[in-house]
Amino acid sequence: MKIYGIGIIGAGFMGKTHTYNYVNIPLFYDGLPFKVKLVGICNRTLSKAERLREDCGYEFATSDYRDLLARKDIDIIDICTPNIVHHEQILAALKAKKHVYADKPICITDREADDIVKSAEESGVVHMTAFHNRFFPAIKKLKMLTEEGFFGRVLFFRVVYYHSSNLDPKKFRGWRQSMNDSGGGVLFDMGSHAIDLVYHLLGEYERLSMQSIILYPERPDDKGKMQKIETEDHVLINAMMKSSAIGTLEVSKVIVGSNDDLGVEIYGTLGAAKFRLMDPGYLYVYDTRDP
Repeated sequence: MKIYGIGIIGAGFMGKTHTYNYVNIPLFYDGLPFKVKLVGICNRTLSKAERLREDCGYEFATSDYRDLLARKDIDIIDICTPNIVHHEQILAALKAKKHVYADKPICITDREADDIVKSAEESGVVHMTAFHNRFFPAIKKLKMLTEEGFFGRVLFFRVVYYHSSNLDPKKFRGWRQSMNDSGGGVLFDMGSHAIDLVYHLLGEYERLSMQSIILYPERPDDKGKMQKIETEDHVLINAMMKSSAIGTLEVSKVIVGSNDDLGVEIYGTLGAAKFRLMDPGYLYVYDTRDP
């Protein structure tokens, strides 16, 4: 049986989350034709990587991601680092002929994205961005309905993705509040999921326009000193698709009472459907045709 060795770059929240998922794969999927093995964990602060190694059973920890690329027993590089270093790390992993699973967004500029796409297409390895929302059973069913023409002509759509994590003006948001390190605010962080879902379900965009809000113009840095904030907390996007469907995408980290609240709605001439991540096992479907 094939054993895939895993190397994760980044031992923060997402590195821990992806580690948890690898550990739990055999508990959710019976009879898989492969196994995964936690081989290497990397973090720029070595003590964080060492802690995850001890807690989760990685074979080694390092502060240099190139140590992962040099290991023949690592097949998959999982990138869970700040956006600013994605470009460098993805290209290096592809060059080393490692399969790549990279957290979104894959990078922070369109030129970097072009570099990555070109290298990925030429690499001969498996590569994927972490757009995991595509794989909820309800979203897979929604994709099937769109492909089958269930909705008739799709007229309108709406996607919302809400958090409340930026409401506290005294909260230091880490590298995400730095435009240099993140490339953008909630648009890059959560908006990438919303934009991808619409693309996945309804195809190519024709045109987009956006409004954004920065709730607090200043926030404390890691030392408590106030710094100017350039990364947005809330965005509202108006979109037209090449199919002529129109809709909105609203993404925010300043919605009181929300917690990872993702919603997708599609309305057509013959049917409609709604999905809510807070109720992930259900897809609400409406059909105008006779039973």
